[in-house]
Amino acid sequence: MRISHLKINHGDGDLGRANLGCSLFDFNAVLRIGLERLELETYYVERIGRETLSQGTLNAAQAMIAVAGKNPFSTWMVDLGLHGQLPGTTPKVFIGKFQKSQPSIGGALTGSACSFYFGPLKERLSCLIGLDMSAVVEDGLFFRKRTLWDAAALPVEAFPERASADLDSALADLGLSLESE
Repeated sequence: MRISHLKINHGDGDLGRANLGCSLFDFNAVLRIGLERLELETYYVERIGRETLSQGTLNAAQAMIAVAGKNPFSTWMVDLGLHGQLPGTTPKVFIGKFQKSQPSIGGALTGSACSFYFGPLKERLSCLIGLDMSAVVEDGLFFRKRTLWDAAALPVEAFPERASADLDSALADLGLSLESE
């Protein structure tokens, strides 16, 4: 990492959003280190690889814990958005499986979305799963999963594996999987 890869973000006057940002993985991801949070943002999960992203996030969190002398975080959060094709079906048909009806206000229905919200389960505090038509992949699905974890109940070393297993379980429950062409 070079000093030119670092950037101080002032948080638009919100001290809670101030952070030190740095580019990782050949500028394919940004790590933001804030007062109360650690964020890793990327649009290139496939390009970087799940294992590399998990290890990079774990290394950053462990470095923050080492500097602070204890875990400064009360929660871990994964907010993941994926766009992709659905072999054998369309997003409209796929999303329709989870909807019983829609308002009939006139005109053709051009799209719909659905969201599922889940409460606590073991060390998982909450979870959102959203399904929508992709604005990035033509005739594709947008899948979003935002999960909040209790950092006191889930040690940082176990977090990447647990979060990855939870993602795979949610995808499988929907009949989806992460496959690249």
